[in-house]
Amino acid sequence: MTRDECKAFDLKGESIGRIEVNVKESSKHVEVNLSDLRGYEKHVIVELMKETQTKTSKSNKALSPCPENCRAIILCEADKLSTDALPYIRWLLERYKADNMVFFCCSEVSKLQPIRSLCTLIQLLPPSKEEIVEVLEFIAKQEGIYLPHKFAEKISNSSKNNLRQAIRSFEACWHSCYPFKEDQVTLTGWEEDIANIAKNIVEERSPKQLYIIRGKLQTLIEHDVSPNFIFMCLVEEVKNHLQENLHPQVDGLYDEYNRYDESMIESEDEMGTKAIDPVKKNMRIFLRIEEFIARFMSWYNNQSRMGNAAGNTTLAGEGTSC
Repeated sequence: MTRDECKAFDLKGESIGRIEVNVKESSKHVEVNLSDLRGYEKHVIVELMKETQTKTSKSNKALSPCPENCRAIILCEADKLSTDALPYIRWLLERYKADNMVFFCCSEVSKLQPIRSLCTLIQLLPPSKEEIVEVLEFIAKQEGIYLPHKFAEKISNSSKNNLRQAIRSFEACWHSCYPFKEDQVTLTGWEEDIANIAKNIVEERSPKQLYIIRGKLQTLIEHDVSPNFIFMCLVEEVKNHLQENLHPQVDGLYDEYNRYDESMIESEDEMGTKAIDPVKKNMRIFLRIEEFIARFMSWYNNQSRMGNAAGNTTLAGEGTSC
């Protein structure tokens, strides 16, 4: 039987003596999310391995060491491990390999290259659109929500086989408009986050704000939110905070960076590139968004200064400038 509990781990040689972590545990496994460990992954993992070794040796004295007699350690979001921690994790795996069975759950296996040779790669295929529809309809039934089958299919199609995104989208649509309508717009659930980023861009135009926004954009990318969707929504939300006479100039900035990205892709095609890596393409668009924001901040600061010099108060969001 699996139970949730909060475990304390001692941190030898660190400024804080211990860290408390939420884990899922049973007699056969222990599960921890590495994103909850605040940089102390090495300490927690080594303690889990030592604890598992002790429990295994006590309960299986008469049995020979083998995977079937080991307690499994499940590390979620393992691609969050730092490059400094991975060599140490490799050493731990080699030292405690007879007493531990470790599962590294990750989205990007390339980030675990230092331990790749010690692991068996198991690729989990994403759910089909039909399976996502079944899950959405099950959730709706459990919550007492009427979800038309066609609208469930619409959410599934927009999720691009990402179950977590489909559930988030379903929840966002339910909060936005219920009962559901046939022509209802399918929301992603990230619209409010993007709106807050746009508001921050207009209100405070500083290097510090740009750094903070970069982290927020990275979070969106990590959750598989389309960079194109982020870019378009961000521009529209920014315009909502500006006077209408400034909208054409914002659109011009967007067209400039969007067009530049498309021309880069076309040039790769002309050079004979067989296929454009979607990860690289998304990262390129992500960088374009950053460049757009920096350029907008600089442009809007100039507009503000000119407005102040002319005694014009039609601009919105006066704040700290770069």
